[in-house]
Amino acid sequence: MLFSRLRLHGDAAGCLQRAASAHQTYWSVIALAVVGVYLHRLTQASDVVLGLPVGGRAGRRALSTPAMLANELPLRLQLGSEVTFGDVVRQVSMQVSEALRHQRYRGEDVQRQQRRLHGESVPPAVVVNVVSFDGALDFGGRSATVHTLSSGPVRDLQIELFGGAAGTDVEICFKANAELYTAEALATHHRRFVHLLEGATRPGPDLAIGRLPLLPQDEADWIHRELAGPVRALG
Repeated sequence: MLFSRLRLHGDAAGCLQRAASAHQTYWSVIALAVVGVYLHRLTQASDVVLGLPVGGRAGRRALSTPAMLANELPLRLQLGSEVTFGDVVRQVSMQVSEALRHQRYRGEDVQRQQRRLHGESVPPAVVVNVVSFDGALDFGGRSATVHTLSSGPVRDLQIELFGGAAGTDVEICFKANAELYTAEALATHHRRFVHLLEGATRPGPDLAIGRLPLLPQDEADWIHRELAGPVRALG
């Protein structure tokens, strides 16, 4: 498995918080919306399906009972280049709420039902795991930091975002199946995603997602030079 990790600091983390406040939602919803936009921009698919890990726990008793109940459900988004980022955020918010109402319905059963109805079922290639609770530890005045070592095998690509409830300190980790990606390709995806996240959460008008900046300037300049070809002097 390949992985790439970085932490949002300063203006980038502040923009994520302000975007969540502006859209009256959680920073985790903003992050999921950016992932959906990223996949749409790369593939031009109008029907984007993400794998969404959920706790599979409802009620105080289930939350306090040690057991392996985690589940993964599909998060489906309908996107187009003229849809605004605000519309995507609202769509994600509604879809996440719907998924959480059914979080005890096993993802394996969803796959089996799809196979019965359509003859085949392929789980989402991209899984997005957002951990938005405070993990600060204190042992008699001695602080400690939680480091997640592994969240299990990766089918294709897994995007993990770790941060407190306020999103003040967010770590973004990209994990990939080493049989499908190179380390360079994974780093490129990671860099583009962070650039898109910064562009989508920057204060300003609510842009259509087809107009949000996907490529960092250095990569865009390189592509322009490659497409333009060598410059020949005339005369």
